[in-house]
Amino acid sequence: PSLLLPRLHPRAMWEGVFVVGVETRGAASDDGLHEGEIIVAFKKQPVASIEQFQRCQVAAEIGVTSTLTVVRYTEEIDLPVTPEELQPSVRRN
Repeated sequence: PSLLLPRLHPRAMWEGVFVVGVETRGAASDDGLHEGEIIVAFKKQPVASIEQFQRCQVAAEIGVTSTLTVVRYTEEIDLPVTPEELQPSVRRN
């Protein structure tokens, strides 16, 4: 699938957060989020930038299922998402 297709959707041209990658076994992947989609709303509130989206991701949202609206190709889709607490990376030398 082309990563440029979501840009054809009118809403995605002016607002949203482009998903450049999704961890294979992470919460976002488990909830159905895919690389190349554009996040346009969280809990039905518009998301115009990564900074705005990050402000939505507060501790109170961990473990709570909410609606994430994304543009996938030319359609808006509501995904039920449940944010998880970030786990520290394990580095091996």
